[in-house]
Amino acid sequence: MVIQSSISPFKKIKGSIALNEMHLHKLPWPEEVLLSLGELDVKLRITLSYYIEPSPGEVGWKSRYSYSSFGLRFDMNGSATEEQFIKRINEAAKDEEDGKPPSSNIDWTLGPNTRNKGSIHSDIWETTASQLATSNMIGIYPISGWWSKRPWLKRWDREVKYTLIVTLSTPASEIDLYTPIEVATKIRNKIIIDDKN
Repeated sequence: MVIQSSISPFKKIKGSIALNEMHLHKLPWPEEVLLSLGELDVKLRITLSYYIEPSPGEVGWKSRYSYSSFGLRFDMNGSATEEQFIKRINEAAKDEEDGKPPSSNIDWTLGPNTRNKGSIHSDIWETTASQLATSNMIGIYPISGWWSKRPWLKRWDREVKYTLIVTLSTPASEIDLYTPIEVATKIRNKIIIDDKN
């Protein structure tokens, strides 16, 4: 599944630049199919890609905000409800602003400390089908960069594009995960189109 979207990382509040919005992508998992597979191994790969604007001038690498215009991060809900997941993402964004290392309740292959370098982030979660069944949300959220730390350059109000690629695979070739996901995606797209008419 490929999702292309835009996000506005920053906003101005009382003269200060703050983090703005996060995106929550609900995945069309065939929950009943995954639960019926129980302990079958599945592999989920998530890749997040976006373009950063390098810092103008010769600021160099004096701080972690001096080169990238902004950063984006991703996480999955695991077994958390939507409300719990949103709270956790808000805390993760605040922790990163405070210089604390990122964490996740998912047992990723690389983990956020390793994968969050640069502007292409990719990681793999190897789990069971039943564990993946309830992990159906991916959160995308911004972190600071020089756009927010140097507001006089008037870049903080930009909207930026990103691409999210989600791949799901299993070694069991007789299991058809593609068809129920395709059906759910078509139904969701039809609903979105119908809502606009």
